[in-house]
Amino acid sequence: MQITLTDIGDPRFSKALKKAFPDADVFIQDGPLGERFAESDIVITGRNFRFGAEAVMSLRHCRAIIRNGIGYNNIDTAAARRAGIDVFNMQDYCIDDVAEHTMAMLLAYSRRLMDHARAESLLTAAWGSPSDRMFRLKGKKLGVVGLGNIGSAVAARAAAFGMQIGCLDPALSRAPCPLFHDLKELAAWADILTVHVPLTPATKGFLCADVFEKSRGIVLINTSRGGVVVYEDVLRCMKEGRIGAFLTDVLDREPPDGNPVIHELLDPDSPLRDRILITPHVAFSSFESAEDLTKSILALLSDLLTGRTPLRPVN
Repeated sequence: MQITLTDIGDPRFSKALKKAFPDADVFIQDGPLGERFAESDIVITGRNFRFGAEAVMSLRHCRAIIRNGIGYNNIDTAAARRAGIDVFNMQDYCIDDVAEHTMAMLLAYSRRLMDHARAESLLTAAWGSPSDRMFRLKGKKLGVVGLGNIGSAVAARAAAFGMQIGCLDPALSRAPCPLFHDLKELAAWADILTVHVPLTPATKGFLCADVFEKSRGIVLINTSRGGVVVYEDVLRCMKEGRIGAFLTDVLDREPPDGNPVIHELLDPDSPLRDRILITPHVAFSSFESAEDLTKSILALLSDLLTGRTPLRPVN
């Protein structure tokens, strides 16, 4: 049996895989696809490998494609279904980590940690002076777009801070908080909008200027997928005062290539610079999440190899 790894750079994972399945042929795909890839029985892939129809159809007898994370928009799931290949994602992966990162970004901005903690700021600051640029989270209205595992985890943490929670999720008919059915209305109600949705045709570029037509100084947080944002619109809304700050862990192209928000952040003269916070797609990351991911994939592989499939394929 051949287990193929694509776009998975952590050597600890392949080591754990070989230890758990010593009889398996573990092949690390690096370079153009060829005969060795075509012989894969199971493929485990990262988020950057473009698993299009051609790659799917080249697999001769593959049983399953496993995405080592939550998002699977890099995999042509329809082509996999036509080929009789199940596609699995790790639905419970990094929930706490992304939720904590989302709150950390919000806290860093609300308490202006990016400004205050710089060494040069500490040397020139008037210590103990009040700042009206900081704000309290208690009582603020948080709009959660996508009340799945991660969105729910963020809402629970925000509620512990005394925030008011509202949500929008087309998959829900009822929710444990006020449920909005129009994104523009949620954005008008909220002081802070946090986004936790997959990248689909329906969500691609759905955070555009029209959404923030009624907003005034809203803080926009994105720890889902970079492609859900129209960046030129975000900057325009920031200049017009409709968006107060943009905090994101993801961009449409990573590493960034010509993204206008990065340009504003790097421009020392930009008036928007101190209202932008970007981290390099690390919200999922922690020592614990890496361990959890390895255990979950090994458990799924064990089930697949013994004829059990407790996880439901996404296709």
